[in-house]
Amino acid sequence: MLILLRKDKINNMDKNKNLHIGHRERLREQAVKQGIDHWPPHQVLEYLLFFGIPQKDTNEIAHRLINEYGSLIDVFNASFESLKQVKGLGNNVASLITLIPQLFKYVENLKVSTQYATFTNTYQIAQYMRSKFYNVSHEILYLLTFDSKQHLLSADIILEGVVDRVNIDKRKIIEKVIENKASSVVLCHNHPSGLSYPSHDDILATRKIVSFLSEIDVKVLDHIIIADLEYSSLMEMEYLE
Repeated sequence: MLILLRKDKINNMDKNKNLHIGHRERLREQAVKQGIDHWPPHQVLEYLLFFGIPQKDTNEIAHRLINEYGSLIDVFNASFESLKQVKGLGNNVASLITLIPQLFKYVENLKVSTQYATFTNTYQIAQYMRSKFYNVSHEILYLLTFDSKQHLLSADIILEGVVDRVNIDKRKIIEKVIENKASSVVLCHNHPSGLSYPSHDDILATRKIVSFLSEIDVKVLDHIIIADLEYSSLMEMEYLE
C-alpha cells in the first residue's frame, strides 16, 4: 500500500513537471513569434523570471512581486536589497530584475550615436533624452549643443538640482558652447514629480540663458522638460522669444 502511494505521488509530480515545462515552451513560442506587446504585466514578469528560476512556477512569484510593489514599473525600479528579500527570489534573480532598466537605458543610448545624430523636431530630442532620466530621482539639466546642420555635438550635464536663475552657471555653459563650437543649443531637464509643465523658475532660468548666449550669437532652440512619458517644450508653448 505504501509503495502504491509513493508511485502515485511520483506520477503526480511528473505530471505537474510536464505541465510546467509545456507552459514555459508555449510562452517562449508566443514571445518569439508574436512578441509580448499585448501580454499583461504579470505574464511579462513571469516570462523574465524563467531565465533566473529554471525549475519553479514563476507565475505565483510574478504576482507576488507586482502585489508587493504595486506595478511592473515599480518592480523594475526596486532596489537590489529590497528585491532579494522577497520570498522566492535570491541574489541572482534580484540582479536580473535590476539589470532590466539598466539595459533599457544602455540600448536607448546606442540607438542614437551622439557623433552622428541629427534631429529635426522636439519629439525626436525628447525621445533621445528620455533614457537619460530613467530612474533618476532628482533634477538634472542637460545642455545639448548642435552645429549649423543640426548635428548633435554633445549632451552635457550642467546642473544637478533645482533649475533656477541662481543655480545657473553662466561660465560653464559658455565654456561648453565654445569647446564644441556650437551654433545652437537645446536645454533639457527632468521633473521627477511626474508633471512636465514648466515652473516659473524654469522659464526665468531659460530666459537668462537665452540672454547671455545671444551675446555670443548662439541660439537656444528649445528647453524641453521630461516627466515620465510626457514632455513639455518651452518653444512650442511660446515661452522662448
